[in-house]
Amino acid sequence: PNTIALPRDNCFHDDSCGGAVPNRYGDGDWSGSVDTDADGTPDTGRSVYLSTNYNSAPSALTSIPPLATTGNPTRYDYYLAEIGIGAANNGAILQNRAETGGPQCAPNAYPDPERRVLIAAGVNCTANPINGSATGVPVQEYVKMFITEPVGDDSASPPTLDMWVEVIGTAGGNGKSGSGVFHEVVQLYR
Repeated sequence: PNTIALPRDNCFHDDSCGGAVPNRYGDGDWSGSVDTDADGTPDTGRSVYLSTNYNSAPSALTSIPPLATTGNPTRYDYYLAEIGIGAANNGAILQNRAETGGPQCAPNAYPDPERRVLIAAGVNCTANPINGSATGVPVQEYVKMFITEPVGDDSASPPTLDMWVEVIGTAGGNGKSGSGVFHEVVQLYR
């Protein structure tokens, strides 16, 4: 293919992501080029994303802050830069490619780039080992998360839905009334 999606963290490809639940949480490093199928050619990573989708690191993309000013831009930084390119080019992000970077399921994209941003409750699972329908769980902090790829459905019954997200910052608040910019009505769905 002559386009690829935003890559996952490098550690997911070699099962080296640490944590209490191995390979459940990445380390934020997607800078490398990883050969996932061992054919001798890197097929994922930030540099492969740029070379595949843009033939190189495009000046139109890398000149947009924060891509030009940071050594380790996030996938969300790239997403915002690409949305900016699309707005400047009548919606076209990728030129002469199998995919355009535009909407796939609708003729027009919703104009708010935060359409792929969720706010989630951050819970200290070590201090609060919860499972299932727990109530009264204290929220340590609310975070903003960027959905990096379509939600996966394993077609089982009931289905297991995998979400790949990147934490992009705090949403404010620490679970106490009056803080943050949202209502404290949290409901988990399975």
